[in-house]
Amino acid sequence: YGVGSFSVPEAPKPFAANGKSRPAPARGEKLNLDRRRSSANVNQSGQTMVEFAAEKRALEEQRKAEEAAAALLLAEQMAKEIVNSIIKPNMSEFDKALAIHDWLIFNLDYDFTYSNYYVEQALTDRRCVCQGYALTFKMMCEMAGLNVIYVTGEGYSGGAWGGHAWNQVRIDGVWYNVDVTWDDPTNDTSGKVYHYNFLRSTEGIKETGHKYGVFDRTDFITTPKSTKYDNYFWQDSGTAFQLLNDKIYYIDSDYVSESKEHKTGKLTELDDINDTTPVVLKEITDEWK
Repeated sequence: YGVGSFSVPEAPKPFAANGKSRPAPARGEKLNLDRRRSSANVNQSGQTMVEFAAEKRALEEQRKAEEAAAALLLAEQMAKEIVNSIIKPNMSEFDKALAIHDWLIFNLDYDFTYSNYYVEQALTDRRCVCQGYALTFKMMCEMAGLNVIYVTGEGYSGGAWGGHAWNQVRIDGVWYNVDVTWDDPTNDTSGKVYHYNFLRSTEGIKETGHKYGVFDRTDFITTPKSTKYDNYFWQDSGTAFQLLNDKIYYIDSDYVSESKEHKTGKLTELDDINDTTPVVLKEITDEWK
């Protein structure tokens, strides 16, 4: 060897599995192999991302379900406290339905954002649409030991028919319609409570703008026929009924059907709800304008 010179050893030839030599990879084969490996990694990574997304969705759904369950539990506790505070021992079924009807109207407002549909929203926000009123009335009546159902149909409002919800409640073995929503004045004034849709027969509730229509999902398991209360004295009442010293007090108001506003009224005393000779204690004028 001369100074500064060296020889390069010959590269070993690749061998196949049978020990024989095989040709070196053709030009571009290594590049294609790398691409296949890269593609496999992408597919594997993509599958992992799909699984991760599915797991994330499942966790989010579980979180929402847990929050909904907690909200419903809170609403049930609130409803139970309310029922315990307004339902007194020896109250009749009639008294219970009336007390719950009046409490809801006195304490809830109609939700014109159309966002609150459920009991938990009605009792926490004190604002809901017809579904919230009806579901809350149902829950509280059941807690008070009443037999009540939630029904759907149509209501006539603003010159058109649309989906609506209300209730049917059984009082002393007889079924009646109750629409808490439409007994709550939308032009809310403190203390104003209507009873125009309280304990109505089927024909009676139709007179106030209700019908069984395309929104009826066979929720009507009964057909209230009793007209006993269709034209009862409370049709003209403008406030909740108050029980004090075994007497019932309310404001009997002049009802203007077109404007649905009470202009004048009479502070009235009853011995009981079946008293047909109420006593007027005081004339009230120019109230709630």
